[in-house]
Amino acid sequence: MLRVFDDSSEINMKKLLTLKICLLLLSCCFLGCSVFKPKSKKRTFTGSVNDGTDATRDGTVVLDPLEGSLESPLEVRQKDEFDSGSTDGFFDKKTPYAPTRRRLYRLTKNQLIHSVSQIFGSNLGSDFLGKDTSVGGYRNNAAALGFADKNEVEAVYRMIEEAFPIGDDQTEALATLVGCSTAELVCTPAKCSCMESYFQKTMNRFLRRTVGAGEVKQFTAVYSNATGQLNLSQVAGFKYAITTLLTSPEFLFRYEVGVPAENGEFMLTDKEMLSRAAYVALDGPPKIEDLDDAENIVTERPRFQEYVSTILASEDGGKVLKRFLYQWFQLEDIQTLEKNPDIFPDFTAELSKSMSNEVSAYLDQALLQGKLTLGHILGSKRTAVDETLAEFYGLQDSGEVAMSAQRKGLLTTAGFLAINGGSDTTVPTRRGSFILSNLLCRSVAGVPSGLDLPPPSTDQPQTTRQRFEDIAKTGATCAGCHTVLDPIGFGLEAFAADGSFRVKENGINISTASVLKGMRLGDLTFNNSVELVDKISESPEIHACAVRQAFRYTHGRQERPEDEVILARAYRQYKASDWDIRTLMMSFLTDY
Repeated sequence: MLRVFDDSSEINMKKLLTLKICLLLLSCCFLGCSVFKPKSKKRTFTGSVNDGTDATRDGTVVLDPLEGSLESPLEVRQKDEFDSGSTDGFFDKKTPYAPTRRRLYRLTKNQLIHSVSQIFGSNLGSDFLGKDTSVGGYRNNAAALGFADKNEVEAVYRMIEEAFPIGDDQTEALATLVGCSTAELVCTPAKCSCMESYFQKTMNRFLRRTVGAGEVKQFTAVYSNATGQLNLSQVAGFKYAITTLLTSPEFLFRYEVGVPAENGEFMLTDKEMLSRAAYVALDGPPKIEDLDDAENIVTERPRFQEYVSTILASEDGGKVLKRFLYQWFQLEDIQTLEKNPDIFPDFTAELSKSMSNEVSAYLDQALLQGKLTLGHILGSKRTAVDETLAEFYGLQDSGEVAMSAQRKGLLTTAGFLAINGGSDTTVPTRRGSFILSNLLCRSVAGVPSGLDLPPPSTDQPQTTRQRFEDIAKTGATCAGCHTVLDPIGFGLEAFAADGSFRVKENGINISTASVLKGMRLGDLTFNNSVELVDKISESPEIHACAVRQAFRYTHGRQERPEDEVILARAYRQYKASDWDIRTLMMSFLTDY
């Protein structure tokens, strides 16, 4: 199990949580906010660090939810065959333990929607609550998860209202939902056994722990008092009670705080481990039968791996993997993309939607493969286009088709190219920056403040490449970034800012031959986009970067030097699977 050390005084969880969501105090009156502490089991494991990290948002330092309160090293490994062997020169640092924190995670908006939909059997759209703030490229980063203002809290209430499927006079529908007869819906404080049973199961699952009988009776009393003393209908009373549950801090926040072990250590419980895996892989809680069997599932490592592999292969698991890829490859905003209509008059809302649909279908095809690999994501020559995009590409047929000779894989789809292009013209720096930072995990400096690109020359026609080559010569301030990033982006210059293929720009032949320097196996030279994609796909760096990206998504934070051991372990398992991304995700979610 994950273990932590507490080198500060015991935190008052009720005060902390109610401070975080002060507008939800009503729920605490009924449920309370203390951390449940089941009896711990002694286990000895060794490992690295899994802690929060500071992040910057809008120029302000955003601290971990438990910053300064529960500092602790977190042990996350259990030895097995992936603890030794080569990592191809990656992740081999020997870094000692360092303090980390016991943590709270506010459920992401997708997790909130999915959980509420499961309770009510409804189907809220994934964008009902909007999007969480992106930190480090991902919207599940713990540094961004909190209730910023009362509008976000009110949105949770609106979500419950929208999802609730039963009208005030539909008593039989309520009975079906909770599994009781209509007669059993009539409760008194002394007799409400069927509703108690429903609330017991629901609270166990969505609070992710075994709820005590006293808590269940206390919660059921909310329903019985609403229908009795307040004279509400049974449907209205149920809605009142279930809203209390869904606005409880124990529902809205997922704990990784553990239970006391020895020597000041705290050990994460089996339910905490299982919940972490389910919320990352499914965007929702584990099934109640899995929570009941959490000790056996988590303690037996092969069984835990099988459990996570199964949920990753499910329909909901596929949706989460797709969301991970969308955020990794920065594809979320293709459908709302706009271009300068004076330069690209044919770039319509219909076309951007078609581009978005192609990317979605392309990733669906990758997810249907036996293994989800970067080789397929970056290297497939098959895609699916509608008539609008077929015409844009100059293809005779729509539906599932072969890409043109100039295109190969996700990086040459019009949607990816357009979202990484400017409104008027291509920006080789932007395309190169994506490849270097997102696919190779090499640091990229930000654009200096107050620095604008000089406008294109009106005296003599130039290609975008010629213009950017001139910019790189204007001084050290510009050369530092442009000499590194632009040569990579030049490989995609055969595609205009709207993603269309071109041979000439301003009447001048376009050159796409270039080089990507500083790679492990030497500089990568290429003549065109297909060669660029092939050489990136074959580089060892891309798989090491995939490990880092998967870590950031599964752990909800940036990696730190102390994480090298867990990164190395995941890399070995990923490599042994022939680079299957599902295996990589499974490795992180079952690593303790």
